[in-house]
Amino acid sequence: MIYLTFVGNNDRPNPEGSGPALTVYFQYSDKITDIYILQTPKNEGGDYPAFATFTSRQITSFNPEVKVNILPVDIIDPTDYKHVYSSMLHEIQKIQEKNKTSSTIINLSSGTPTMTVCWVLIKNLDVLPNATLVQSVNPKFRHRNISTNEVDFDFVNIHASETPEMIQTELIKVHEDKRVLQAEKTVRDLNTSFPYLIGDSKAMRDIKEQIQHDISTDTHVLISGERGTGKEVVAKSIWDLHRKPLKQNYEIFNCAGFPENLIESELFGHEKGAFTDADKLKKGIFEIHDGHIIFLDEIGYMTPQCQSQLNRLLQEGTIRRVGGTESIKVDIQVIAATNVDIYNNEIFRQDLKDRFPEIIKLPPLRNRKSDISNLVQHFINSGAHPVSLDKNVIKKLEEYDWPGNVRELKNWVDRIARRFAKNHLEWNDIPERYIPSRLADESTEDDYSPELPFDIKKFEEMIRLSALEKAEGNASEADRLLNLKPGTMKAWRHKRKQKSKIS
Repeated sequence: MIYLTFVGNNDRPNPEGSGPALTVYFQYSDKITDIYILQTPKNEGGDYPAFATFTSRQITSFNPEVKVNILPVDIIDPTDYKHVYSSMLHEIQKIQEKNKTSSTIINLSSGTPTMTVCWVLIKNLDVLPNATLVQSVNPKFRHRNISTNEVDFDFVNIHASETPEMIQTELIKVHEDKRVLQAEKTVRDLNTSFPYLIGDSKAMRDIKEQIQHDISTDTHVLISGERGTGKEVVAKSIWDLHRKPLKQNYEIFNCAGFPENLIESELFGHEKGAFTDADKLKKGIFEIHDGHIIFLDEIGYMTPQCQSQLNRLLQEGTIRRVGGTESIKVDIQVIAATNVDIYNNEIFRQDLKDRFPEIIKLPPLRNRKSDISNLVQHFINSGAHPVSLDKNVIKKLEEYDWPGNVRELKNWVDRIARRFAKNHLEWNDIPERYIPSRLADESTEDDYSPELPFDIKKFEEMIRLSALEKAEGNASEADRLLNLKPGTMKAWRHKRKQKSKIS
């Protein structure tokens, strides 16, 4: 059993008797094997390091075999609930790593009233669910020489009508503190469960909770969002949480990487003689990976016939090879992703959309700019080149819309880190060529006018090529960047290739 206690002013050396920390220890000394004394800094109120040392010596002189650990805790304001709670929680988590199965005795009487309340919150929030709260009884109030009381105090069971007004007010405050701390604990737990889904914005918390509570090992999921928003990271997080314990492989297939005329054959297989060059039977990806989870990226590239086949798989759990008539039963969990508008029935079959029990809509980075700071720090921490960015840099980055979303932000951070490794950068330290385009010099954009005479057709071609480069060759994304009708850039690129062949 371990024993947790602060030392306060009542634990200073006193010839008239032991203070609370020693009183509680002596009551349970036959059970306690490890002691952790949380020691706050010395101040004008008391020499707490000296009190901790005195308490430690008294205990070891009584029992030399007990292990006493003095843990300095940097609590500057012992009446600040949030500061005290977070400091205590940090130390307790370290203690738990060393004593995972030990039961715990907690001394409520040493320290400030705020510390007492935080001990109660820690137990009621199930941080230390098996802990016993113990109060040292002041000598003048002791009855029959009983020096300690075990406290079983649940705020929920106390009715307002049974409490004096002052206690009722305190309970309301404690309830609010508990609600806030519970919310903070929920966020920490979500972040621990999803270490690669970075962000505490409401949109990201909702996505994490959706993955945690609404998805299981057999739920088909459709992830929709612009390019670069992190759809593959979401898919990997689903696998980590729900499939990884089953020790199954995580398979990724990019539909944009298959030739358009062969995508159905690649996914569903084909029979011998189904089409030219089909000289033998071929099993498709779904049949080969029966019983596993599959991540299908860019399913917006699927042909209508292929979407119909996928619809059958999600509805009936069967596939049919190209050229075949037999329905083949498969057990596949499909996690699919697309950057097309899933509500546009000219691009995406609505009956296919409706076959996905869960749809995760990833917001663009411009709609969750509060996450930029956390994302930047994550990319710096996980990169090979450490760099420090001043707050004014983060503020400037939050002014940019990031059309390439999280991927563009990561590329920017990686580039800056490679160039300025081990430096602390303020905004004025960053050369203009490293500044995101819309932040470089917005004043010059309004004054821009091309020199005349001007070839507008050549300029239009240059803009289209620039959009394709920005979209990494994705015609649909280039349509979005240029605010064009879907399919415009694909047709333009095809026409341009045909002209090039003729010339």
